[in-house]
Amino acid sequence: ASRGNTITNVPKPDITAPGVNILSPYLDNLYVQVTGTSVSAAYLAGYLARLMEWGITNNNFPMMNTAFLRKAITQSACRSDDEQYPNPNWGYGILCPDKVEDYLNSIILVQENLTIYPV
Repeated sequence: ASRGNTITNVPKPDITAPGVNILSPYLDNLYVQVTGTSVSAAYLAGYLARLMEWGITNNNFPMMNTAFLRKAITQSACRSDDEQYPNPNWGYGILCPDKVEDYLNSIILVQENLTIYPV
């Protein structure tokens, strides 16, 4: 995993995701617990793919894009009161799906309540 600031002083990682003792499919219809950054990356990628499907494919938020999702997950990350964010260990915090979904719903609610006046 990449940690610390980039050469242009951008903090890395952006976000952290679960990656310890994750139940994963295995051979012969079995499941095993796996740990590591590859598990964390797959968890986050799958979550973001699900959001893109919900937003774009299902037409709930057709303007959704990767830059927007990056902002959504970093702004709604779970954070500890004992840490300063962003930091080289946790980035902007830990992926918090419930807070991301609340963030998306609040934006959709605002868009639905906008009044467009003719020019």
